[in-house]
Amino acid sequence: MMSKAFRVCGSARGRWIGSISFAACGLVVVVAELIGGAPTGMVIFAVALFGGIAAFLAVGGRSESIRAFRGDLRDERLDTIQLRAQALAGQMVILAVVVAFLVELALGKSGAPYDWLGAIGGLTYLGAYTYGIRR
Repeated sequence: MMSKAFRVCGSARGRWIGSISFAACGLVVVVAELIGGAPTGMVIFAVALFGGIAAFLAVGGRSESIRAFRGDLRDERLDTIQLRAQALAGQMVILAVVVAFLVELALGKSGAPYDWLGAIGGLTYLGAYTYGIRR
């Protein structure tokens, strides 16, 4: 029996949200590749990757990990894990942007577009931090 601490979000509907989201993202990627003239192999890879993930989430069954990932199972512990994972991912993206900016500068270039990405990340962080402090 499942603990009462778990909140089921939308039950049957929640199961399909992740699958539909991955399928929609895959469709956007495939359309962008076709517009850009990507090789057929790249298009097939995108269809297989996004379609495979969507199918895996749809038929993933009762696994706590899969249900938590697709969003139809949540509790405080899983929310904390997701928050930490998002924070780590954000830190790694910011680090990559800063390194790419410095490499561009070292090569004698302007640093664009990494300067804008870094500015957006930094300003967003400062805004969210300020909001959190004053709240």
